[in-house]
Amino acid sequence: MSNFPEGTQAASLPASPLDALRQATASLHERVEAASPIALDEPRLEDYALHVLAFRQWLREDVPAARPALLDEIVPELPRVAWIDHDIAQLARHLGHALPASAGATIGERDGAAAVAGVDTDADGALAAPDRLWGWAYVQEGSRLGGALLYRAFRERFAADDFPDLDFRFLQGDGSVPAKRWSTFLQLLDDQIRTAAQIRQACEGAVAAFESLLRRFEQVRTA
Repeated sequence: MSNFPEGTQAASLPASPLDALRQATASLHERVEAASPIALDEPRLEDYALHVLAFRQWLREDVPAARPALLDEIVPELPRVAWIDHDIAQLARHLGHALPASAGATIGERDGAAAVAGVDTDADGALAAPDRLWGWAYVQEGSRLGGALLYRAFRERFAADDFPDLDFRFLQGDGSVPAKRWSTFLQLLDDQIRTAAQIRQACEGAVAAFESLLRRFEQVRTA
């Protein structure tokens, strides 16, 4: 089970789930953003490749396969790994070489729920503490929103040069209005995570999610 970042006490978390999640993960969020391979003044295509490879590992090996049932009904999961694979194929063609094996080719299939990082499992492998999944979903949905904000900048930077066919599909998403999806998610979060115990569980899930994504960024940058 992940601990809260230094200086964050679970007992002092706000009553609002969103405020609590922001407080519990603030320092980790900053570290993750700084560790991203595209956290540069002028990121290159090679940097974007590492960014999506790290996300591919995170989505396939770390993020729980399960999601809150109500969330899946109203805000369905999106095929983000397929979008990354699309980007990887385009990037490999433009870069003229295979992407780093240590970052991409060694990615394996999920080895059951018991292998999911940061989430406790029951003896039969079923995910326990379902409120933690809302914390993981908070980080996933936030990363989608962040990607949509980056999409225009990347399209303008590279399409204006010699790469007009690059889609940056992972950043683009499904073409819907990202702020609407985020607003719907926050409403569901507020409706479903109400008690102090639920908020604590959600915060633990979010901390675990950020910690695992940080590890993925650090791995690809040192590969």
